[in-house]
Amino acid sequence: MIKTTGLARRFSSSQSAVLRAAENYVKWDWNATTRSAVSNLLTGDSATIQGIEGDGGGKQATRANNDDSPNNNNISSLNAMFTGRLKFGTAGLRAPFGPGYNCMNELTVLQTAQGLLSYLKEIEKENNTLTTTLLQQGVVIGYDHRCSSSFTPYELSSKQFAHVSAAVFASQNVPVYLFPDFVATPLVPFTTTKIKAACGIMVTASHNPKEDTGYKLYWGNGAQIIPPHDANISRHIFENLEPWEAWGEGLAAVQNISRPTGEFEGEYFDSLRTSLCSDFEGNKRGEHKEHNITYTAMHGVGHSFAKRSFEAFGLSEFVSVPEQQEPDPAFSTVAFPNPEEGEGALRLAMEQADRVGSRVILANDPDADRLAVCEKVGGEWRLFTGNEIGNVLGHWMFKKNVKENAQGGEIKNKPIAMLASTVSSKFLSAVATKEGFLFEETLTGFKWMGNRSEELRNQGYNVVLAYEEAIGYCCGDVVKDKDGVSAAAIVAEMVVKLREGGGPLQVICKS
Repeated sequence: MIKTTGLARRFSSSQSAVLRAAENYVKWDWNATTRSAVSNLLTGDSATIQGIEGDGGGKQATRANNDDSPNNNNISSLNAMFTGRLKFGTAGLRAPFGPGYNCMNELTVLQTAQGLLSYLKEIEKENNTLTTTLLQQGVVIGYDHRCSSSFTPYELSSKQFAHVSAAVFASQNVPVYLFPDFVATPLVPFTTTKIKAACGIMVTASHNPKEDTGYKLYWGNGAQIIPPHDANISRHIFENLEPWEAWGEGLAAVQNISRPTGEFEGEYFDSLRTSLCSDFEGNKRGEHKEHNITYTAMHGVGHSFAKRSFEAFGLSEFVSVPEQQEPDPAFSTVAFPNPEEGEGALRLAMEQADRVGSRVILANDPDADRLAVCEKVGGEWRLFTGNEIGNVLGHWMFKKNVKENAQGGEIKNKPIAMLASTVSSKFLSAVATKEGFLFEETLTGFKWMGNRSEELRNQGYNVVLAYEEAIGYCCGDVVKDKDGVSAAAIVAEMVVKLREGGGPLQVICKS
């Protein structure tokens, strides 16, 4: 039993909910590092508390007290940790690693997974489909490489959170397709759609700083969730805060979940070749095998997936930035691993490209769902905007599909459609008017474009592109979310074809 009598005297009556929440946290949290941090605050013991006051783990403060009750700093920390909790929205969760209900830790993830499963059961009970989707098709779970042990006292990671989620679903006899290793985000919605799963979960913070991780949710159609799912899941989380069982002890059982995922990786790359590659044989025969392209994974998971996407297109191998090639949760060479930031994030890639004579740089963000593109013309590196690459991809995909329609492919006579969010360029709208294809704007966010693309396909359209100016692109129908892996291969193929004609990417941009 935790001694909190002195602490209770220091809390006002209106703050008693914070004290109760903290006590429940200590009772329910199985992770020793986060549990002890809260326990020390409650008892007033000396403790080193890091990353719990909104600093994302960047500060460290030592709390010490010889009294029977904690000092005011402890109370302030507890208020920060247990006043309210992370809000589950259409983008899921994203927050720093750390203890308490306003950070990402094993207990908040467990509660989220329980709430999600409870909501899925409610939906399927209402639709009378419980035995045909959730309990037969199951869920897909992937994770990135993020972990907190190198910069906080807490033993937390995206992998742990994926395993906690898997344990929750497996304990209720739900099949779990758990990726065995780090995975690029696009593989999760692809697999979700492929097996007709009830949902897909990706534990990642994308391009956020190292202190963060997140919990991203895809619905059974492979698109990110939209209202009212977010509010309903949030309600079920609050209704299922107490662990259903001794889940910490049950984590070992996750190792026994043997749901194959390797085959889906192969099918994903096969789909890239059959659906998105314009000239596989021509790429293989290409005369330009010199180092045309330098690639960086930005310390994320993208390298092996980008390499396989090039192979799927028959392209020669890119030159990698060695310092940023392997997954590194400390993001050792960049404080903010967002390739959209330009030279500050891409300095090493530019130096490597100059050494080997590359004229183009491709950069995935850490979870490989976005793509930045640079080109050297006239001795200077130029970072293309998301709108510029979106427009170039629109041009490329339109020409590709017009050609395939003329050749009588299986999509012949399907009208072409493209999507962009309201914050993106209006250029494709003008092109659509001239060329006679459908162009629509959606609200900001791929959740809207992914779901709208599904509706348009059900109406008979061939949706060849959806994009947003924040360097997110979805080409074709392989996934219904932004996909930096496929976009990298498509841009690389464009570079090869333009090089054969003697021109740079900027030629298309200017035209």
